[in-house]
Amino acid sequence: MATFVLSILIIAVIIGLLVLPMVVDRGRRGGKLRILAHQQGYRYEPYVAADRHIRSADFLILTCSQYRHCPHFIEGTLTTDHDTKKITAFDCTVIAASQTYTQTLIIMECPLAFRGRIALSYKRWLALDTFTDQLKAPLKLHDRDEKPSQLASWSIQSEPVHHMKQWLSYKAIEWLLAHPHLHIEWSDGMLLACQPGALLDADDLLDAIQQVNELSAALTQ
Repeated sequence: MATFVLSILIIAVIIGLLVLPMVVDRGRRGGKLRILAHQQGYRYEPYVAADRHIRSADFLILTCSQYRHCPHFIEGTLTTDHDTKKITAFDCTVIAASQTYTQTLIIMECPLAFRGRIALSYKRWLALDTFTDQLKAPLKLHDRDEKPSQLASWSIQSEPVHHMKQWLSYKAIEWLLAHPHLHIEWSDGMLLACQPGALLDADDLLDAIQQVNELSAALTQ
């Protein structure tokens, strides 16, 4: 009996050690994100189900992730001299083959003159497996000789294939080379960006949104 009680106590302590950091993070980081969202006129919710538009975009990272409810969900609009764009930010966890990544995703409206999807990162870190849903339309992983020479070593997947080079304008390539730490996707008029394994604090979120807007501008010019 004593052994059973001791085992229960040990399990309770382990669970407590796992849950405590999440509770602390939700209180400190979540509170700061809520304040920032209020200051910017954005909406903040601790947990929200991703909307239908985002779900239907078939982003590779969301297909590989556990995102039924999005922690620290922020939604609003970014107004510049040229236009107003809807922006969404939330945390997302991906269980990859080698490790688990939790990062903040930024999704921004970015309408282009063609349809399709593209996913880029300096190193390939996302891959579908038997435990994840499958993409509605598979992405093609491009060979080295199919990619622009500046991005020959990058992991680039797209669908349909011929839109890849149309998407990768000179200004877009320039931006990507300056941000090799980021994972980038575009689908159905939306641009997605994140740094694998990086959760954004309130102090960093606005700057990250501005950086993504720079890529959006490079793509739409």
